[in-house]
Amino acid sequence: MKKTIKTTIEVEIDNIKVSKDYFSFEYTISINGIKRDKKEYSNDYENGDTPSQWRKTLEDGYAVECALENLGYIELK
Repeated sequence: MKKTIKTTIEVEIDNIKVSKDYFSFEYTISINGIKRDKKEYSNDYENGDTPSQWRKTLEDGYAVECALENLGYIELK
């Protein structure tokens, strides 16, 4: 019989900063309730959004995707 393995990965995003063409944030990764990584992510953006629009995009989940991709957990399309 196959054994099912479950893991919980939690991503906490803090300290989001957005300027005209640059953004950064801090993130913490927890696996099964144990904090593993605390890192900073920064990058530029050129999609025509205002800083407030880009902040909203980050808050709506894009920051989590960036953090996971940065750690090699997922690949953004």
